[in-house]
Amino acid sequence: MCSARWVGLLTVLVTGLGVVSPLTSQDTRVNRDLQESQRRLDSIRTERGRLRMEQLRLEGRVKDVGAELRNIERQRESTHRIVNEIENQIGSLNTHLGQVSAELVLAQDNLAQKRAVLQRRLVDIYKRGPLYAFQALLAAESFGDLLSRYKYLFTTSQQDRALLRDVETLRDRVIVQRNDLLLIHSDLDRSRTEREAEMSRYEQLMRERARQLRRLQRTGRSTEQRLTELERDERALNNLITRLRTAAARGAPAPGG
Repeated sequence: MCSARWVGLLTVLVTGLGVVSPLTSQDTRVNRDLQESQRRLDSIRTERGRLRMEQLRLEGRVKDVGAELRNIERQRESTHRIVNEIENQIGSLNTHLGQVSAELVLAQDNLAQKRAVLQRRLVDIYKRGPLYAFQALLAAESFGDLLSRYKYLFTTSQQDRALLRDVETLRDRVIVQRNDLLLIHSDLDRSRTEREAEMSRYEQLMRERARQLRRLQRTGRSTEQRLTELERDERALNNLITRLRTAAARGAPAPGG
């Protein structure tokens, strides 16, 4: 009778183990799936937080680089206007310089003519001898004629010298004016060269900033796309965790995850 009682007890225990064991294994798998899903969810949230910060940083950099690009563009446009103004000044200066050069040629021609006239008179005097002027005076028939001859010789001599001085003064003034214009022209040429080099630097900076802005925008789009993917994965994991918790609470088989 005792043996029968032990056999009955063992039968109950074995039957109980056969019922409890599958349930315990199922709960373990659900808990394991929950832990794995939670770990993946935490990882997604960590990466999403990091990408959010990166996205904010990229947006700030895009704004900064965009502002730099616009500022460089304004500086380049300003320099371009300066170059155009210098070109206009050089054009006007070239016109004025051409006029002054023509005046200088005329002054030099006039001076050459006056010198030639004076030279011919000197040659005539030389041919007639150094006493020609005294002879002309001595040939006067009266005192009045003597005064007239003297006045004529003196006036002619003074006029020749005065005219020669006037022409030389005009020539020198034109030369100074032309040299001043040439100096201004040289300064404008140098300023134009400097501004053109400055404009080239701005254009190079614009190209660099434009490339940098495109890189940042591409990175921003990639970051935004990755964030969208993470948000989708997070929603899917949240749904899975909800189903797993419901299954664990009901003791039902774990859903496929």
